[in-house]
Amino acid sequence: MKILRLSPATFITLVSVLFVNFSATTLAQNWEKMLFQGTSAYCLAEKDGTLFAGTNEGIYKLESDGKTWTRIALPTRTIFSITVKGDKMFCGTAGDGVQRSDDNGQTWTDANGNLTKGISIQTLMVRDGAYLFAGANVGGVFMSTDNGGNWQSKGLSNDWIYSLVMNGETLFAGTFGNGISRSHDNGTTWLKSDTGITNPFVKVIYSPSTSLLYAGTLGGGAFRTLSTGSSWTDISAGIAGREIRSMVMGGKYNYLYVGTGKDGVFSSADSGRSWQQFKLDLGNLSINSLILTATHVIAGTDDGIYRMPYAPLGVEEEYAMNNPMKIFPQPVGNSGLNVSFPTNWNSQSIHMNLVNVMGETVFEQEFSGELAHIPTIGLSSGVYMLRAQCGRESMMQKLVKE
Repeated sequence: MKILRLSPATFITLVSVLFVNFSATTLAQNWEKMLFQGTSAYCLAEKDGTLFAGTNEGIYKLESDGKTWTRIALPTRTIFSITVKGDKMFCGTAGDGVQRSDDNGQTWTDANGNLTKGISIQTLMVRDGAYLFAGANVGGVFMSTDNGGNWQSKGLSNDWIYSLVMNGETLFAGTFGNGISRSHDNGTTWLKSDTGITNPFVKVIYSPSTSLLYAGTLGGGAFRTLSTGSSWTDISAGIAGREIRSMVMGGKYNYLYVGTGKDGVFSSADSGRSWQQFKLDLGNLSINSLILTATHVIAGTDDGIYRMPYAPLGVEEEYAMNNPMKIFPQPVGNSGLNVSFPTNWNSQSIHMNLVNVMGETVFEQEFSGELAHIPTIGLSSGVYMLRAQCGRESMMQKLVKE
């Protein structure tokens, strides 16, 4: 039996390599084109469990079969953004401002109030269920407190606003050519907030939590910052093309997904430190929008809408078969993980530790015997690396927590 003996430094290096290889192996998935009669899908949104798509030919709804998109409204309009505010839906259009629906997208009425006629709305955002923000191609940022009946100018009037997002109590705006600004007072005043951003064309800003922000630019790649937004770190290494059009985080394993302008979708399990490309059977590599469901990643492209199942569960069969340390079940739920050791380790002291993709130890304990049980009820979903050491011998095995 061949046993792997590792120094601490070698172990750290190998953990990094194995996590990357795990992603490259298990995340390789095929895209499937969904039944959709339109062409370009610019935005995707969810309301009460139903998905909607904004396209160059109106608004589509995903039918209950989970595969077929049906156009339901605004067939002559281009829809850049869709957002939900309570029981109402709002969409931002090219040249027709803001539209509102009170019946789940079936019919729409003008919600432009005093907005400039012919204005295009690139992004919409709701704050605290009361404030509706709109980012326009002229005039900057606008806010309405009466569902689009009246709009107040909220600054950045010389900028074309591409993206708006709330992070805690701070409003961030990404612009076409003037980087990122932030406001702590609902847009009354703004501060530049893009130190480290190397491209001023900020297509998307995404906030998965109050402590983290991501930004995607049209040519400069992707960036990450803490909630203050005072400085940004480039996380584009491994992303081809560096044109980022969309971002989303979550799904089964809480991965970060980015949609690019001509290179498909990339995913990261470690907050952008490494990336895996997804483009197999993706008929169009221009990804305008992304949304996550319970079972799939869905991408709106310049030639239809595609879906891809999440990463298959489990580890590489050949690696598992050749490893004398066995772990089961695989993947593991909340009932716990069983680990069987080589027979020559029986009755000896075995030190075990479990690390996550960030390299942090989440479990550590001494065992003795042929079989060990590790509780998993407190573990988050994702990929982990288990290391067992008996004397001078060490072994590693990867596992997936559902």
